[in-house]
Amino acid sequence: MEMKITHGRFRLVAILFAVAVPFGFAAPFDAELNYHILSAERPSEPEIFRNMVVFSYSSPKTQMVSLAFEHEQYSKLYTYKRNPHNVFMLTLPLPEGISRLHYRIIADGLWTTDPNAELAADARGIPVSRLSMPVYSKKPVPGVTQLPDGSTQFVYTGAPGSQVSLIGDFNGWDPFILPMPESLLHSGVYSVNVNLMPNSRFYRFVVDGKDITDPVNSMKAVNGWGEQASVLP
Repeated sequence: MEMKITHGRFRLVAILFAVAVPFGFAAPFDAELNYHILSAERPSEPEIFRNMVVFSYSSPKTQMVSLAFEHEQYSKLYTYKRNPHNVFMLTLPLPEGISRLHYRIIADGLWTTDPNAELAADARGIPVSRLSMPVYSKKPVPGVTQLPDGSTQFVYTGAPGSQVSLIGDFNGWDPFILPMPESLLHSGVYSVNVNLMPNSRFYRFVVDGKDITDPVNSMKAVNGWGEQASVLP
C-alpha cells in the first residue's frame, strides 16, 4: 500500500508493508532481516543471517527466478520475489546437518548457476552453485540438560548482546570462569557445557553484572552464602 502526503513543496512517499505478511519468507517474520531484503539495491553472494540464508539475483530481462537444491534432488522449487529495487530475493531456513549447499537457479525456465556464488560441480559433473556454511543445529532448550558425553549444558535465553556467565558451587561463584557466549545462529541464546563434580548442587546466571536464578527452573534453595540459588536437577 502506498501513502502519499503532500505539504507545500514537499512530498512524502511512504511505502507501508504489512508486518503480518513478510517479504519472501519461508520462516517466522524477522523485522531486521525483512528490512535488509527490502533495501538491497543489488544482488550479492548468499548471506547467512542468524538461522536463515538469503539469496539474491538480478537480470534486466528476467521475469521469474526459482532455486532448487541438490540435497532435495532438485525436486522442489523455491521462488524468489522482487524487492522495491527490482532485485530478486529469497530467504530460507538453514537446513540442519549440512555444511555445504549445492543448488541451481532457474531463470525464466532455464537452469543455470548463481553468478554471485562459488561455482562447483555435482556428482554428474553438472555445474552447480555452492555455499559453505556452519552446520546448523536447532535452538538449545533453556535450562539444564544432561548431554550424552556426561557433561551438563546450561542455557539461558534473554536480550541479545548481553554479557552472561555461569556461577555455582562448582566454580566458587566466580563470574569470570565460565562465560556463556551468545549463539551465532540463535540471537539471545547463551550456553556453556560443564563437567560437574558429583557434589555440585547450586548455580545462578550473571546477566550484565546482575545475579539471577534460572528463570525456567522452579527448584530453588538457599546456598552456603545465604543467597537464593537454582538447584541442579
